[in-house]
Amino acid sequence: MAALALSPLAANAAEPAATATITASDMQFTALTSANAAQFGYEIRVDAQGYEYGVPIGTPAGSHEHATGQLRQSGGVSTFNEVVGNCGKSNLWFRGQGQYSTSYYIYPSWGAPISHGWSVQIGSAWDAGAYDLSGWNAGNQSWNAYRTVTQIAPHGGVLSANGGGYVVTTGGVCQSGALHDSIIYN
Repeated sequence: MAALALSPLAANAAEPAATATITASDMQFTALTSANAAQFGYEIRVDAQGYEYGVPIGTPAGSHEHATGQLRQSGGVSTFNEVVGNCGKSNLWFRGQGQYSTSYYIYPSWGAPISHGWSVQIGSAWDAGAYDLSGWNAGNQSWNAYRTVTQIAPHGGVLSANGGGYVVTTGGVCQSGALHDSIIYN
């Protein structure tokens, strides 16, 4: 994504110093059900023994590619079908002016990650951009991504990052809280 240069001075300026802070958020477990599976790109099927499991929408009958395990049934479900308690951690932070990092870690007791829907939005008074980081996960409990940003901010201005998403695991869905970080151009 190309940066929007409003001034030749901004486009040619030396990279200013930046300050950054690491922000983190707990992730909350949500049972994957026939009522919510589509919003995560999944559909619910029943095996020969009567157990429910999830597969990506459009998966051929009989295929278990990227399938969840037997879906976790929870006793402490609220009216929003959210289990009280953490299923992992997620974070987002600037690594100086030109790069950000985002990651998650899913606690093993909540299942192995299969896929995730994840995005980061970068913005300032001058510029904005969005990064879709969604994809498959090969069962690793942790995942991270680093991206170079082309967005800029005026001298002394703020460049902000907002992000997060969800992780489909073999036991259900783990959702991130709202992640945020910002840097001040010096």
